[in-house]
Amino acid sequence: MSNQKTSKSEKSGLIFPVSRIKTMLKVQKVADRITDKAAVYLTAVVEYLSLEILEISLTTVEAERLPEIQPYHVNIALKKDQDFVKPFVRAIVPKSKFITINEVESLKSSRNNS
Repeated sequence: MSNQKTSKSEKSGLIFPVSRIKTMLKVQKVADRITDKAAVYLTAVVEYLSLEILEISLTTVEAERLPEIQPYHVNIALKKDQDFVKPFVRAIVPKSKFITINEVESLKSSRNNS
């Protein structure tokens, strides 16, 4: 028998840290009590969504034959895939050069007014 402790992430077979997400939920005061099962479930959902977004980003990068995924490709993946358009409509990807249509229209109107 080994005396080493196994983390909740290892027990549940996840890569993302379950205990850190549980701590974040407690700090944000999402609920009075947060069970380990709830933290594991939320961690699994976040890990799955991250994997899906990276997969779509990777297909974009491979189509352009580039060596690495940039924030721009993640932003394109969120706007291109029908499953992610609604939940991530207001998502902001830091250091991304992608500008939405609404932002382009607002820039045009501000230029015309000045």
